Amino acid sequence: MMSLFYQLDDMLSAGFSTPDQLEHYRNLKQAYEEATDDYSFSTRELMGQLERLLDDRDFPNVDSAFVEEYLDLVKKLENYDKSRASYYMRFIIL
Repeated sequence: MMSLFYQLDDMLSAGFSTPDQLEHYRNLKQAYEEATDDYSFSTRELMGQLERLLDDRDFPNVDSAFVEEYLDLVKKLENYDKSRASYYMRFIIL
């Protein structure tokens, strides 16, 4: 399983230039998570998406679509890591 971990880590770090690469990564990640109960890759993906949203924000001109997307990602992250979700929750002003 460690070789699969490193393969997934390399794939996630490199990024995806085609939909096929992303699909292959997702299939491997799902198999890894089911076999190990290690959801660190899902957690990293969600945190990366939240960081991108925070970097792209234009406060105080945040629209409801931004808030909805951000809160959805925080809720998903909460399923894996409540403390990290709490960290990201503090950035949104409702």
